[in-house]
Amino acid sequence: QIGITVKIDVIKSLTKMLVKDWELNRIIGNLLDNAIEAIERKTGRRLVELIIEGGEEYNRIEVITHGIVISDKVEARIFQKGYSSKAEAGHGLGLAICKEIVDEYAGEITISKDQEKEYTSFQVLLPVC
Repeated sequence: QIGITVKIDVIKSLTKMLVKDWELNRIIGNLLDNAIEAIERKTGRRLVELIIEGGEEYNRIEVITHGIVISDKVEARIFQKGYSSKAEAGHGLGLAICKEIVDEYAGEITISKDQEKEYTSFQVLLPVC
């Protein structure tokens, strides 16, 4: 409705894992919400990608925000509960919650970014059963 393209690419279906469906939904939802909020004020091409790839050891979920590169300062604090790069109140819990859930299941959440290609990516690896 707001002109942002969300591209979903399921490379391979997710393999069975211990993460509850509602917690997985919370991770993906928070990552997508953050990506869309980050790009909604940008002009021109606005693209967010969701990549899902089931694996033998880990399932991979990745959200890429094209046109946005977070600063090193923001990246250093982004998983802290209550930290937000947004000025409005009511932010600062989503990524902290994602990290708590991922840590609870011995997974990993990482950030990669590329200034030249102009994107920021959040990748979640969750172990399979």
